[in-house]
Amino acid sequence: MSHPDFPIRTTPVTRHKVHPDIDEALINTVVETFYEKIRTDAQLGPIFNARIEGRWPEHLAKMKDFWSSLMLTTGRYKGRPMAVHAQMSEVKPEDFTRWLELFRANAHEICEKDIADLFITRAEKVAESFQLGMFYKHKIASGDAFNNGEIVGQ
Repeated sequence: MSHPDFPIRTTPVTRHKVHPDIDEALINTVVETFYEKIRTDAQLGPIFNARIEGRWPEHLAKMKDFWSSLMLTTGRYKGRPMAVHAQMSEVKPEDFTRWLELFRANAHEICEKDIADLFITRAEKVAESFQLGMFYKHKIASGDAFNNGEIVGQ
């Protein structure tokens, strides 16, 4: 029985991909070529290779599901990426800067500009979310925790 304020949905949820020219083949190409760059990058390669060693096919499949969920709204990705990334003490904020540099370059190499921009916008939101989850620590509300009425990050 449903609550009167929250009725049970009787119609299916309509999912829309973010652009008609984005498909699974494009997502596969973007993911495969991006992680080829990551694996050989002087800054990020050692981090990713140490964490994913021997499990690259599984990781790539998971990343394809993740991007399919973001770009095609398939809902295939069922992971908890923040929980995984929050445990990675070797990752620093500047690593996200490099990750985005590589992602942007890769998207522009593979995709038309408007599609690349859609991928990049989502990648930037992902990076921002991870950085907030991994590095932002707010002070407990006290006299020095406020700066003009706003909580100050540490």
